[in-house]
Amino acid sequence: MASTSFYLRSIQFTNIRTFKNTELSLVNEQKILPQWTILLGENGIGKSTVLQCIAGMLPSSGSLNQKKEDNAPYITNEENESLLRLVRKSSTGTVQGRILATFITGQQLMKSLRKGKEWESKISIRTSKGNLDEVEDIPARKPDPELVGKVITLYAYSASRKLGKLNLKKGELQETIPQLFSESTELFDAESILHTTNYAMLGAKEGDYSQKKFITDIKSMLSEILPDIKSPDDIEIVPPKLGEDFSISGDILLNTKFGQKLSFRNFSLGYKSTISWTVDLAWRLYTDSPIVKNPLEKAAIVLIDEIDLHLHPKWQQVLLNNISSHFPNVQFIATAHSPLIVQQAVQHNYAVLRLIDEDHVQIFNHPKDVDGWRVDQILASPLFGLKSSRGPKYEKLYRERDELLYKDMLSKTEKKRLKNIIDEIKALPLAETI
Repeated sequence: MASTSFYLRSIQFTNIRTFKNTELSLVNEQKILPQWTILLGENGIGKSTVLQCIAGMLPSSGSLNQKKEDNAPYITNEENESLLRLVRKSSTGTVQGRILATFITGQQLMKSLRKGKEWESKISIRTSKGNLDEVEDIPARKPDPELVGKVITLYAYSASRKLGKLNLKKGELQETIPQLFSESTELFDAESILHTTNYAMLGAKEGDYSQKKFITDIKSMLSEILPDIKSPDDIEIVPPKLGEDFSISGDILLNTKFGQKLSFRNFSLGYKSTISWTVDLAWRLYTDSPIVKNPLEKAAIVLIDEIDLHLHPKWQQVLLNNISSHFPNVQFIATAHSPLIVQQAVQHNYAVLRLIDEDHVQIFNHPKDVDGWRVDQILASPLFGLKSSRGPKYEKLYRERDELLYKDMLSKTEKKRLKNIIDEIKALPLAETI
């Protein structure tokens, strides 16, 4: 099958869970289709729902002769109860839930939007008095003739992604979308991937450089993504070998800038998680397109829930840019809770989900630009909504100061207390440095 650049342009929600009528735009204010779109918002507000809906709306590139029931989208493979949970609640009357996704081809990421073929993929779910009434306009049951024979690539990683072990032959892991709906993603074993490819490279025929290129690309990627690693040469793949106790041993070693040599087994969770999902992605691109010269440059859509999970702030600050250069044609759509991720996303695209009444969440595309803002300023902006970036103790102190300042008359005790508060606040750093 031929690969094609196939990206999401927008997705609209009508009466879907807490979304009454709102839209996520993947095109930024500069009319560019960026490589990254970051979704922000409080826990439980619907960010994961957006990712799940995107995954379920992918148009079909299957055979036109394929039976309808064999080509149903993942969103309808769930029980009726799951479909009911998608639609906004109403104890009386009829509710029409609708998702409309617009995909585009012939478009380069990080380039001005140009005219290209567009596909609308939609699903309509009607409920009546809390019961499922009708489901229609299911995109995957109607393959488009123009898509037949083409590969539409989408990979999904839930926030509950877990490291796999010796699982490269697990057929059920080939499809990542169902795992996003189950809120658990088992990743392919990164150690096994590197050992398997390294072993294949050592035994490859003369002139076959695909395995060597994959190993070179992976090492280059990891050396840029991982903190404290200077170059690809600092990543060692120690082949498995038969030990004296007749056991098979092998390892992945990192030589850090601190002079340490760390085994993969001893990595922190942040290291393991990031290595695992990026190597998993590279492996999928590589194995799904074995004849492509540069598999990591293949076009794809990748969904990542909580990309900043387990990562130190210094790492978060450079993560997006470092990943981008190694997957230049991947459209990443991710959720995050970190202002450091936002600082990078301003060069791409970001949106914030916000509750505007008791049960209605609105997606605000292109919120006020925070380019150049400090982390504390972003935290105190409407993107995160913190009242103060100083912490509860000092927020209480400022509030007490204001209450005393607004009083008409102060007692001797209150004047002394006000002076002490002001002296304590004066000692706090206000600028970029102490």
